[in-house]
Amino acid sequence: MLRIGDPAPSFRLASTSGREVSLEDFRGHKIVRYFYPKDETSGCTKEACDFRDNMHRLSDAGAVVLGVSPDSIDSHHGFRANHDLPFDLLSDPDHEVAKDYGAYGEKISYGTPTLGIIRSTIVIDELGYVDAIWSPVTVDGHAEQVIDFLYGRTSSPGEAAMDSTPRKSPAPAAKKATSPKKTAAPKKAPAAKPAPASKQGASPKKSASAGAKPAAKKSVAGGAKAGSKKKAAKKAVKKAARKATKTAARKAATKTSKEAAKMMAKKAGKKAAKKATKKATKKTAKKATKKVTKKAAKKAAKKAPKKAAKKTAKKATKKA
Repeated sequence: MLRIGDPAPSFRLASTSGREVSLEDFRGHKIVRYFYPKDETSGCTKEACDFRDNMHRLSDAGAVVLGVSPDSIDSHHGFRANHDLPFDLLSDPDHEVAKDYGAYGEKISYGTPTLGIIRSTIVIDELGYVDAIWSPVTVDGHAEQVIDFLYGRTSSPGEAAMDSTPRKSPAPAAKKATSPKKTAAPKKAPAAKPAPASKQGASPKKSASAGAKPAAKKSVAGGAKAGSKKKAAKKAVKKAARKATKTAARKAATKTSKEAAKMMAKKAGKKAAKKATKKATKKTAKKATKKVTKKAAKKAAKKAPKKAAKKTAKKATKKA
């Protein structure tokens, strides 16, 4: 059974992003992973739309939302498009991942026990550990529950159960400490001195409280150390994620600049080629026109004397 503080089970599933996604892809981010029975059913549609309507608040808390059901990717694409869902849906047709996360098993459906998906939500922290569990989920107001947890305003039902277990440990010590009251009772026999008996009976309380305080201090100190370690680890992950984002942004900017330069060079080359072609065509056309004109002029000049001679000869013949 999955518990808070456990490493989240790894997974690799087809998604509406067009590729397979895994737990490692989201390292450095919080994941709100919710399991639901079926696309386009009333409860599942309301749950998805509630997450959609609060997406800006979830994103501001540094969380990524992933919906998981046994439906096919084609069904997910239709469901996502019909309701403008801004997060990816993952397909788990064999229920393998749902079983790993405790979201598949026996449940009551319309009053009848049946085997299927148990509506559940698991929050995974930046290091890949289970941070909160809601199972089974009541759809109404659930998105608000998750948001309140992410902003540190409340704890999940799973976390509350885990936190309550250490608090029970001081109880047996308190009972043992009060037991000497019974043994002190016979000392009340002298009628004149009832007061010392009550004082003696009260003394174990002091020892009990004295014994309980160091234990409480130790548990608080241990919890504080664990909390500070976790906080430091989260801080380191955030720092690494920020650094990685900056590096990625620089690389992207450099790549974009190079691509833009190539495109500009290509465009300039095409422009220059067109200009050169146009110039060459004009030059060729002028040369050809000039050549043709000279040729035509020579031909005309050659033809003209012959024509004039013929005309003169014909005129002279007529006169004669």
